[in-house]
Amino acid sequence: MPTRHTQCVLLLAAGIGALTPGAAAQPDVGEFHVLSTSLEQTTSRARSLTTNGIVLLDELDLPRLRPWSDILVALRPERHAFNPPAQVVPTPELVGWAVLADGQRHRVWPTPPESANPDVLDVTLQDGTQWAIPLEHLRALVFFDAPTNAGPQLDDTVRLANGDAITGFIETIASDVVVDTTRVPLDRVASISLANPPEPATHTLVDLSDGTVLGVSELAPGEGGRVALTMALTGAEGETSQPTIHVNPEDILALRPANPDARLLPMASLRLLEVTPLAGRRWTPDPSVSNDRAPAALRPISYPGPMEVVYELPDGAAHFHAVATLDRALWADVRVHLLVETPGGSRTPLTDIALDQDRPQATLRAAIPGDGVRLVLRIEPGTRGPIQDRVTLTNALLVVTHN
Repeated sequence: MPTRHTQCVLLLAAGIGALTPGAAAQPDVGEFHVLSTSLEQTTSRARSLTTNGIVLLDELDLPRLRPWSDILVALRPERHAFNPPAQVVPTPELVGWAVLADGQRHRVWPTPPESANPDVLDVTLQDGTQWAIPLEHLRALVFFDAPTNAGPQLDDTVRLANGDAITGFIETIASDVVVDTTRVPLDRVASISLANPPEPATHTLVDLSDGTVLGVSELAPGEGGRVALTMALTGAEGETSQPTIHVNPEDILALRPANPDARLLPMASLRLLEVTPLAGRRWTPDPSVSNDRAPAALRPISYPGPMEVVYELPDGAAHFHAVATLDRALWADVRVHLLVETPGGSRTPLTDIALDQDRPQATLRAAIPGDGVRLVLRIEPGTRGPIQDRVTLTNALLVVTHN
């Protein structure tokens, strides 16, 4: 497929430093689960969010700065419902979701005036900011539906409102979408997916309650207890604009600091290779991933009974983390095993946990050997047999090191 050659210059997030003056005087911004880069999880109230880190209150209610360099992800402990904008009726100024290769997700209006550069998509954001998104950094443009996490694909794909699909190389996206020699009016398009590979985020990603995910270069306490977020929007020829928006703290559901060495990969995005029933069962349903969008894309995964599940491991997978919960602990007990498989087919146990009514929840945490190619999860029944042995994994993720 032809290569897009648009240049891209990205701002680096501000370095770690001292506590922002006046931050301690702000009201609390709520409670967060903080998962460190060493996969240790703590829950604390946050006093403020700053460019330098998150200011957490210790056991004496004293504010302590936790630098972003020590944090893999910070999540609200309770599940928040997303509040997406109301569905719009198709108009000449279509409203859609732009999903970027680095994980950003923006509600956009593809609007004129259109750029003379065919390698960009001209849009307007909700706050009125105009942005020319380089096509080489765009993974999807979705109309009439909630955005999904774009998966790998071989060709650009345009899906029409009538259900038809056109594949090929997208030359430009404007009032018409040009796919090779085919021209389609934009108002007939339901979604556009581009075969651009994922990219590491170079800014902190902030998940908001309306479903947007912002790439943020600066965070600071704002007026009235709100949080000021300065976005870094890289456009055509590396030009970067930095509009600032103010949001209520409760609308911030997750923060993922940029990490030059590793990225967070949700387990829900792994390719499922095999499902085998255990405990004498002849059949079992496949694991089910929640359809709800989740902060940091960490959607819960439910395993309905004893089974062995095999996933494909991506290159660079270094660590695994998940919280396992026994759904009906009063009537069940299970043991959960995590193993890794190497190219020759041999398996190595990584860790295991026992769950029952006295301990219905525990954390699976393990380092993954560099030669691992498959991840194996085994759920085995305990002394009470395989009745009601349903296990749910939350905050299930891999840490993937950059090559």
